[in-house]
Amino acid sequence: MAKILTDQMHLDTVKSIYGTGSDLQIYHDGSNSYITDSGTGDLIITADNDLTFKDGSGNIMANMNASNSVELMFGNAKKFETTSTGVTITGTATLTPANATGDPDKFLCVNSNGVVQYRTGTQVRSDIGAGTSSTVGTVTQVSTGTGLDGQFTTSGTISLDLSELNDIDGDDPQITDFVVVSNEDESARCSLANTKIALGANKSQFVLNSNFSDDSSTTSYIYMPFNSISDTTSAQYYVHWAAPCTGRIKRIIMQHVYGSMSSGFTTQLQVYKGGSTFTTSGELTATSTNDGGYIEYNPTGSNVEFVKGDRIRIRYSKNTTSKYWRGVAASIIMELDQV
Repeated sequence: MAKILTDQMHLDTVKSIYGTGSDLQIYHDGSNSYITDSGTGDLIITADNDLTFKDGSGNIMANMNASNSVELMFGNAKKFETTSTGVTITGTATLTPANATGDPDKFLCVNSNGVVQYRTGTQVRSDIGAGTSSTVGTVTQVSTGTGLDGQFTTSGTISLDLSELNDIDGDDPQITDFVVVSNEDESARCSLANTKIALGANKSQFVLNSNFSDDSSTTSYIYMPFNSISDTTSAQYYVHWAAPCTGRIKRIIMQHVYGSMSSGFTTQLQVYKGGSTFTTSGELTATSTNDGGYIEYNPTGSNVEFVKGDRIRIRYSKNTTSKYWRGVAASIIMELDQV
């Protein structure tokens, strides 16, 4: 067999052809060089060591290492490398959402074949069976961790559990706003002051106390005294409480604490505002005639509201004569709006 010991030159468009069916061709067409494989099977390039591709200046463009990793370079610097566990990217990977146009929501998903692709918001909702509307689906509860839990109801209302918020009173200067995010609209910001009003945190409660001895046999209304121990059936100055601002009465408790209380009677509690009846309870029976027995009235509705300057009086009446509470401690829970 003859051996070729010198370089062989092929003119442009002259091909080196290998294989019975001209399967592999190597040639230069005057502008570009080609290695063309058109036969059966694969084009296999083997190397005992690394297989490296370089540009005309000698810069490495790609390197297939004998250790099985593949490296892609830019400016002779490695940017992408395969590893035994995946790939390593040096720098920033930019993905262009080619099929997510027309929808502001874009999601990078892996399909059932393991192919990574972009999906629009509409497509994702369809993929998970949630329909195509952006409002489809019902959220029943959301938890943001310690401090705030939210409950969404089917009627469209939202209730918030603020029991763990330590600074709802605004004492912490770092808490200035609660923010409701709605389509990234900055106008959805709600100030702390307005939020406190909406949540009822601008209200404060205190207890108004009255102590007296019920020794009258009358069934007429008797006023509870404030800063005095004398109850009376007349509107004396010491039975009035002056409202300093808008507020409401939340609860009245009248309790027997001393002496021998009568049995077999009921008591009615009544609130006077100005010169007329404010609100009246039904006939109430004490829980016991022993020390600690009490009646309770929790007025509700707009008729328990008062405003600055209103004169408030609390009084009671017994349904039967010659019945006695004796020593009484009364507590009235008042709620005032923040001034």
